Amino acid sequence: MTAPPLTRFIGRRRDVTEIRRLLGESRLLSLVGPGGSGKTRLAREICTGPDTAWVMLAEVEAAQAGPAVLDALGVAEVPGRSLADLIGHRSLLLVLDNCEHLVEAVAELAVRLLRDCPGLSVLTTTREPLAVAGEHVWWVDGLPGAESMQLFADRARRVAPGFTVGDGNADAVARLCRRLDGMPLALELAAARVRMLPPQRILDRLDDAFGLLVTADRDVPARHATLRAALDWSYDLLPPPERDLFARLAVFRGGFTLDAAEAVGGPDALPLLARLVDKSLVQAQADGDTERYRLLDVVRQYASSLGPAGPAEHARYYTALAERADARLTGAGQELWLDRLRVECDNMRSAFVWAHEHDPATAIRLAAALGRYHRLRGRYAEGGERLRAALDLAGPDTPPALLAKALAALGTLEFLQCAYEPATAHLDRAVTLLTRAGDRRGAATALQNLGGIAREQGRYADARARHEQSLDIWRDLGDSAGTARAIKSLSFTAWVEGDYARAAPLAADALRRFRELGDAEGMVGALVDLGAATLRGGDPAGARPLLREALALSRRLGSDEGIAWATEQLGLAALALGEREEARGLLRDALTVHHGVGDRWRTAGVLDVLAGLVTDARTAAVLLSAAAAARTEIGTPLPPCDRLERERGVRAVASRLGPGEWERAVVEGRASTLPRAVELALAASDPPPSAGPPAAPVPANPRVDAPGAAPAGGTEDAPAVSLPQPSGPRSRGPAPVGGVAPASVGGVAPASVGGHPPGRLVVHALGRARVLVGDRRLGPEDWTYAKPRELLYHLLTHPGATKDEIGAALWPEAAAAELRNSFHTCLKHLRRALAGAATVRFTAGGYRLDGDVVYDVDTFLAAAGEDSEDIAALADAAGRYPGDFLTDVPAGDWADVPRDRLRRRYEQIMLTRGVLLGRERRFTEAAETFARLIEHDPLLEAAHRGLMRCHAALGNPARALRQYDDLVTLLHSQIGAPASPETRALHARLRHAMAA
Repeated sequence: MTAPPLTRFIGRRRDVTEIRRLLGESRLLSLVGPGGSGKTRLAREICTGPDTAWVMLAEVEAAQAGPAVLDALGVAEVPGRSLADLIGHRSLLLVLDNCEHLVEAVAELAVRLLRDCPGLSVLTTTREPLAVAGEHVWWVDGLPGAESMQLFADRARRVAPGFTVGDGNADAVARLCRRLDGMPLALELAAARVRMLPPQRILDRLDDAFGLLVTADRDVPARHATLRAALDWSYDLLPPPERDLFARLAVFRGGFTLDAAEAVGGPDALPLLARLVDKSLVQAQADGDTERYRLLDVVRQYASSLGPAGPAEHARYYTALAERADARLTGAGQELWLDRLRVECDNMRSAFVWAHEHDPATAIRLAAALGRYHRLRGRYAEGGERLRAALDLAGPDTPPALLAKALAALGTLEFLQCAYEPATAHLDRAVTLLTRAGDRRGAATALQNLGGIAREQGRYADARARHEQSLDIWRDLGDSAGTARAIKSLSFTAWVEGDYARAAPLAADALRRFRELGDAEGMVGALVDLGAATLRGGDPAGARPLLREALALSRRLGSDEGIAWATEQLGLAALALGEREEARGLLRDALTVHHGVGDRWRTAGVLDVLAGLVTDARTAAVLLSAAAAARTEIGTPLPPCDRLERERGVRAVASRLGPGEWERAVVEGRASTLPRAVELALAASDPPPSAGPPAAPVPANPRVDAPGAAPAGGTEDAPAVSLPQPSGPRSRGPAPVGGVAPASVGGVAPASVGGHPPGRLVVHALGRARVLVGDRRLGPEDWTYAKPRELLYHLLTHPGATKDEIGAALWPEAAAAELRNSFHTCLKHLRRALAGAATVRFTAGGYRLDGDVVYDVDTFLAAAGEDSEDIAALADAAGRYPGDFLTDVPAGDWADVPRDRLRRRYEQIMLTRGVLLGRERRFTEAAETFARLIEHDPLLEAAHRGLMRCHAALGNPARALRQYDDLVTLLHSQIGAPASPETRALHARLRHAMAA
């Protein structure tokens, strides 16, 4: 047996227990994992018995494997007698450590010995299985979050004794551990740098992991002295074909499929990839119904250092994938392909970066193919930047059809960001090229978007002409999807003009066609059109089911544009029905998403509506003026459907202001930037604690299939606010969109109809996690998806966290552009879910939750101070800890730090209470306290000692000794360790007292 290790074993308790169980069932067990994963250290923790022989094979050649076993057994070689004869029938666990370079020889040796030695068991540590009959394989991966942080901290204290993980560095340590995939060798090498660099600086330098992660310890094997040496050991064992594929796989980002590996590595990649998985250089993981592969980050860095290989094939593969997906992003397979592109977004970015530098034609193809994806996902800015960069590479040799597709995609994204002049130029040029090339489908699509621009600029005759021209082409081609989209665009134009009687049947026709096609995106647009026409035609209640279906479909697709439109129109319906607080929350969410995707026209429109929900008239006037200034800047007047109500609204707000106040507010609003106006609107539209009669609401300017519509004319320096009141919730007359609910007796606003009034926010994170607004528990339909709920818990646990800190915790692998989109979308859904009970504010560079919030973590920590010796207060605090932090809610590694901290606090409270009860000779209560603590953590020796003392004090020393025996058995079976000296000393004292 080797000498005991000098460092503490950390984590893997369940691994130790389960591997020991397997050793009782199997005579051949292999611990398999990549270099530096801790296989040898784990084996040492398991194989502690006296009948264990440890054979270190790292420096042994194949022919010397048998003699090495004899040396480990301390048995001399006897001529004429085999190794099996010398072992005989003795009971023995043979550990063959580091045998990946001798796999064939070790496999043959193990099979022969196990056949001829019935009392023998074999455990190997290796980077690939022996692949023989009867072998059980236990894969050794990196440590999970909390354990990896514990290992890092423990090893860091070796070089910096005062090092601790606390509020100032916990996030950096967590991110560092994730970046290193929890691999023990990498963590230990990184921890050795703590004496020179803080964790954040180590993290910042991990792009050069091989220059950073080295050790000067003289007792470390050469293959573990640096991370590069550990990987050199694995790489040197690969045959040339596997080396070549390994180097090529470095080109992938965020994982890859077998098809992608074959595209980069050739048609014979499958068996080679399987060998690399077996040798722990590639990780295989399930991703839904698809097997997916990835290289650990440091392994990918190593593979990249072997020389560039495969970037051209990588770029070509993902360009072809993007083009295949683009053709399927309409119709029944839309959701599947959207999700596939989402999973591959890192590879798409990487492919574009390489192509932009080396292969202009591929860069243009890839950017053009992703145009529809970026539109559907609301990533207008990212898609536009990529297309502009690609088009800068276009030259005389660029195929006209390809150039036209890229121009049309860019023009569409610019249109969605309200950049009408460049959008029109790019789309006009695309139509010319597409018409020359005979691509009538492409030309019809571009004409449709030009019609959308005309509608948004208030040129309705031009808009109708473009849409009808497009419709004629689609019908002539017999294209059902194109026909449906052209009809939908005509419906949109009609209701923006105020012709609801014409708009509704057109939208219904388009919706029927999209349902038959299974086109979810088209259904969203048609549902919003039909809902808007129904709402503005006087039936807000009838509009709601249509808009709710549109919202559900948009969420399923992940379409920010659809989410924003459906949410906005639902807010207007709530206003028309007098549900002001429901409307407030919906419109705030719509504003956040419209602004987040860069849709300035719709942002201005919702600012108008929210101005009507602001109590302070001067603030309302500032918002109205800021919205008007934004429309003037982008060139979009108000559409006829909103003009009359707007004029009335201006008079309503102006009448509430003193002489000169309106003018000053208008000047301030014109000078405000749009982001500042959005921030002001969100802050000013927070539900007040008690509100008098608020300003009357303003309608939004509707738009669905692309950014907005606006007619010529209208007074922009006097934006409107109020609308006439509807006759009641069931009124089917000409009810306005934003009607004011009738005032009740005494001037108090009536209760909201069909919605939950805002109330106290109660958040439970301990034990069974749940969130309540008032007496209503929020469910999946409120959160939309899991991340908004996780963001709530993170904000409560880390108040004032910056966007970068939140992103590192919730989206650790996301690129900057993706993180920005994910964060704002998640924040929008969180604000919507909270329904006004609390709000997320951005102050002093960070985000925090404000409002009437009860958080069970805070009440638990406040129930008893750190040094409290009040037994009642400690009991109260313990009663507020029903279980660990977020045990039933999916959360990232960030949750490990507060979970461990809260567990330790609970243990401290219980131990303190038990000791204080013992001092007051209340031993029965003390025993119950320690027993509860043991149930919480069976391996907490301090609780066992407390219970032993209580049993002895209650006159039952035999039971105290049995408690010790139970503890010793548990420690041995769970972690293979003896009881601590303090526990053994207490046991000796009790035995002595009992004997006396």
